[in-house]
Amino acid sequence: MTDKRICRLTYAKNPFVRYSSADFLFINYYGRGGVSAYRYRIDDNPAGEFQLTKSYDNDEVSVYNYNSQLSEATRLIVQGMTVLRKGFEHDIDLTGLKQARAQMAEECGLDPIPTFNIPPRPSSLSQ
Repeated sequence: MTDKRICRLTYAKNPFVRYSSADFLFINYYGRGGVSAYRYRIDDNPAGEFQLTKSYDNDEVSVYNYNSQLSEATRLIVQGMTVLRKGFEHDIDLTGLKQARAQMAEECGLDPIPTFNIPPRPSSLSQ
């Protein structure tokens, strides 16, 4: 239990998409079939591997704003499959997220997004 304030932003174009003060973007699938697996791509970067959800955590897709990648990006593409075996794809316009997150930080007293100095994964393609 904590007294720390929790704030959320709701995406105007899709009320199932939210951004939290914990710097995660969530796509809610509660009551819409749940999520069994998903992957995402930020801007023109390669898509990540499919992530399987746990049975207790299959109500939403979550993407962490790692090193401000989402805040600096213009687009997030999320693809996946529901527990009911229906495919889904979201193309989320991230324009304005950086400003909205800054306003949320000011109003909710949030710290800046942490930056981690972790080297990128080596490419699996050999030349």
